[in-house]
Amino acid sequence: MGEVSPEQDVKAFNWYRKAAEQGNVKAQYNLGQMYANGEGVPEDYVEAYATFVRLAKNHAENRLSKKEIVKAQ
Repeated sequence: MGEVSPEQDVKAFNWYRKAAEQGNVKAQYNLGQMYANGEGVPEDYVEAYATFVRLAKNHAENRLSKKEIVKAQ
């Protein structure tokens, strides 16, 4: 593993943001980490917190959906 350039951080941030907007929980987690650590964007704890709240909500909804599917079978 080599060093990550700032340009690579910015590209990763943009891809994670796109995936997070579509509800991808792993991308939401990574996006929150990037906000919290200032990777690819300026450090922003408020945005990190908001991203983690959306992550928790989406994760809970995904788990609920799976339970409802199993129940219906």
